[in-house]
Amino acid sequence: ALPALRWLADGTILTILNESGNAAVLYAIRGSAVRRLGPLPWGTGASYAFAPDGLRLVVTNPERRADIWMIRNLRKLLPH
Repeated sequence: ALPALRWLADGTILTILNESGNAAVLYAIRGSAVRRLGPLPWGTGASYAFAPDGLRLVVTNPERRADIWMIRNLRKLLPH
């Protein structure tokens, strides 16, 4: 279900990529600068969708678990 992609107003692109195995990792790309923001706990089998402002992420996962995850201060992780 990869990749999820969101183009922000400042030109930053948020994307989720597969690194190794089943690891889904969030990246911010601005110009030629690529910044790894960190791994996501749901793996590559999940579906990801960003809110229009890029500050929220919705995840659907086919696994049968009842977890809710919140990423706080996502804006602070993004390049300025």
